Amino acid sequence: MRKMSGFRDHSGFNGRIQLLVFLCDKRSGSFFFSGNNIDACIGRFYGIINADIQVFANNRTGLLVDLSKVFTERKIDMRTINSRTNKQEKATISISFEIGSKEELASLIEKLRQIESVLDVERGTPG
Repeated sequence: MRKMSGFRDHSGFNGRIQLLVFLCDKRSGSFFFSGNNIDACIGRFYGIINADIQVFANNRTGLLVDLSKVFTERKIDMRTINSRTNKQEKATISISFEIGSKEELASLIEKLRQIESVLDVERGTPG
């Protein structure tokens, strides 16, 4: 559990603002009144999914730009990105981000697979 606090306007109480404290269990997404990871709590409450994908591709100049463009066009904020290339010029790019639904994630993965030199895209843990 993580502790966080938030404000709420109780206009019925002479317009005073009261501090609300609530807890969020980040793993289950449970939301309790009484917690500091507001993004995780509110995100789960509104259905935001924390996603990790790995993109496997033949390395080339502009690959990261093309991947980033897909995220930018869809207004998806990448939280982390890690890229490495082996001796055979095969790139593995791990990307973490938040997305609104499983359907949106599936659509994003399909769009990323259409990028030149991308071999595959998988959901998974960033490495």
